[in-house]
Amino acid sequence: MNIVQCEHQKELFMKKVAILGPLMGKWTLVEPKPDPRTGKIYRSYRGASLVHPEITKIYNLLYINGKKTLTKEYLEKITSPMALAYWFMDDGSNDGTIATNCFTKTECELLQAWLKETWDIITTIQKNSTNQVLHISAKSRKKWDEMIKPFMLESMMYKLRYK
Repeated sequence: MNIVQCEHQKELFMKKVAILGPLMGKWTLVEPKPDPRTGKIYRSYRGASLVHPEITKIYNLLYINGKKTLTKEYLEKITSPMALAYWFMDDGSNDGTIATNCFTKTECELLQAWLKETWDIITTIQKNSTNQVLHISAKSRKKWDEMIKPFMLESMMYKLRYK
C-alpha cells in the first residue's frame, strides 16, 4: 500500500507512518521535476507499507481487478468517525467536497446512500471536469465537522468549516 502526501501535509503522512508502525516500509521526501502546467515543484512524502496479510486483505477488498472499487462490503468495514476523518483529511476540502473522482457514478451513489443510512449525512453528487465528486450538504456540514473534529490533526483543521 502506497502512502503519498504533499509536503505541507507532513503531519498527516507521519501519523500514517506511526499508525502502520512496524508494517511501514521506507519513506522519503521526493522532489520531482517541475510540473509542466505550472512550472512549480510539488514535493511530497512517499512511502509504502510492507507486505502483510491484513494489508493484503484491505487491498483485495478495495481493488477489484486492479481498479479501486467502492463496494458495500468495503463501506461496512468503516465503523468509526475516525476513519471518516482520515478519509476527509486525505480527500476532503473546506467547501465540503470529497474527491471521489476515481469512482463511477454508481459507486458514488452507493457512497451517498451509505453516508445517509449509516451517519445521517446528506450529500449531493456533482459533476466536475472529468468525473463526479461528493459534496456534503449545508444541512449536514456542521454535523459532519463535529463528528470528525476529535480525530482531525491540527494541521488539517483548515478543512473544517465548523471548528
